[in-house]
Amino acid sequence: MREPHILIAEDDPSLQTVLAETFRSTGYRVTTAGDGDETLKYFSAELPDAVVLDVGMPGRNGFEVCREIRARPEGSNLPIIFLTARGAEADRQWGLDAGADDYLTKPFDPAALTSVVAELIESRRQGEERNPLTKLPELTTLARRATGLKAGGRAISVAVLEFEAEAADTYRQKYGDVRFAAAIRTAATCLRQVVGAASGNTAAVNAAGGHAASGKAAPSLLLGHAGDVSYSRFILAGTSAAVAAAAARAHALFHRQAPGLYDPPDRERGFVAARRSDGTTLQAPLLELRFETTTLEALAPDAVKTGDSLEAA
Repeated sequence: MREPHILIAEDDPSLQTVLAETFRSTGYRVTTAGDGDETLKYFSAELPDAVVLDVGMPGRNGFEVCREIRARPEGSNLPIIFLTARGAEADRQWGLDAGADDYLTKPFDPAALTSVVAELIESRRQGEERNPLTKLPELTTLARRATGLKAGGRAISVAVLEFEAEAADTYRQKYGDVRFAAAIRTAATCLRQVVGAASGNTAAVNAAGGHAASGKAAPSLLLGHAGDVSYSRFILAGTSAAVAAAAARAHALFHRQAPGLYDPPDRERGFVAARRSDGTTLQAPLLELRFETTTLEALAPDAVKTGDSLEAA
């Protein structure tokens, strides 16, 4: 299998070097650019498999470059990931509206970044659908891939992770759909970081798919997002020990980050005061990413059957 080719646009020379080495060490061929115009020149000269873009660059900024790539037929479904210091929710929305598949902020986790890129490349190769909010594989895709691991002789365990219902409903009612979507993306980022770290020994492997970028072994964990964009249900699948450890780490990581999703009064109290439909009051706890284990067959019996036929094809 040929080396996947990634185009990195970053105007900070030291960070450009770090990014280039991160991807080279995990099996990628790398081209680097220092500004928007140079990025488009290299993109036209040789079509990459994915593009990592900074936002604040000389000349055309990352948003403009992303829109230009998306306007070209050869770039219409190419994986594009923003990696930027601009972490405001408005900037994130600008990036996604410009056509990016994902929007990551600095400082970054190298394992999580390479996992995101690898899973997007593999998803494009497979022609798969992804959740439009988190860009994670849908349940049918995850079930097919997990069935492939099972067929390879691995015992598969599944963990379902989602927000506690009362805390999620209260948060959404008080803070609105935009901030609730941001909370879901935060949970997805925590899970990506955990899966990326677990796949660190096989980096450049599709952490949500089980395919290596340069012939390395498949990872022990798969990650997906079940349901529509307003639904916080995530799925981890893989070996029993890996799933249990990753679910616990994701829970702990989100627990540390969840208070930042709230305004200061709620954050300091540690709960949200709300009123139920019957007029009684409640103290809804802060968002938690709870998890429980199940089986792949119980979670998606039809998808597993589909996965069997697809893997055999």
